[in-house]
Amino acid sequence: MSTLVERMTWFYKQVLVGDVGMTITKLATYANIYAAELGEDVGVPRLLSVVEDEQILRIIGLQLLYTDCKNKTISFVAQASERILHDKWLKHIIHSLKEFHAHQIVWGEVKADNVLIDMHEGAYLIHFGGGYTNGLVDKDLMNTQEGDS
Repeated sequence: MSTLVERMTWFYKQVLVGDVGMTITKLATYANIYAAELGEDVGVPRLLSVVEDEQILRIIGLQLLYTDCKNKTISFVAQASERILHDKWLKHIIHSLKEFHAHQIVWGEVKADNVLIDMHEGAYLIHFGGGYTNGLVDKDLMNTQEGDS
């Protein structure tokens, strides 16, 4: 008998050995996203499972619901896109962040490279490991709702 995960298209996100803190942050964020029961209108990949190497008893990856985006980030497609799409993406990102913040969830990695644009021109927030990019978010505001804004 097949499982639900076997019948879905998913993406494998490798977890490197030195990424313990980042992995804990990501798992906590995905757990909060799951607990919040956010609607499909919130642009975020859903965590399907955690992949563990049973021989070394270590998490080696995350299995995420696949976002069909052909690896396009907003920074890649924005230059070649019409203004109306920019407005659509901005509205989608703002909506997703409002839903996050209403449930005390922080994105924490705000930058254009962490927004995927899917085949239907939807915007998906990715990377929940914490951190900041110098010049985009003040270090004092990293991993806060204010830093997300």
